[in-house]
Amino acid sequence: MPKSREAALQSFYGFEGPYVMDKSVTDSDIEKMVSRLAAATHELLVEQRDFLLQLGAALQVSGKLEATQVAKIAADHGITAEVKPEGYLHLPNCQALAAARVRVTRDAGQ
Repeated sequence: MPKSREAALQSFYGFEGPYVMDKSVTDSDIEKMVSRLAAATHELLVEQRDFLLQLGAALQVSGKLEATQVAKIAADHGITAEVKPEGYLHLPNCQALAAARVRVTRDAGQ
């Protein structure tokens, strides 16, 4: 069943009165981009669900996590994480992986 134009929009049109948004002026290219990015974000969250749930459970138990603890949980899920000496958590190639994901998503959406 095809989505209605309103169902496909990502912008929030719930305001009323003087703050109501005019749906007819929404830039369709921006809406498509936001929709594509929302779908890619959802896919990434689903892919990493087990990691995120374990991370959340560990945080719930201790109230805080050190970078080394996050790196250990990431490693348990096949995610490479490196803790720099100053306690900075570094995920190598994070930007390259994100860029590749965006390229794949864009290619699939065109």
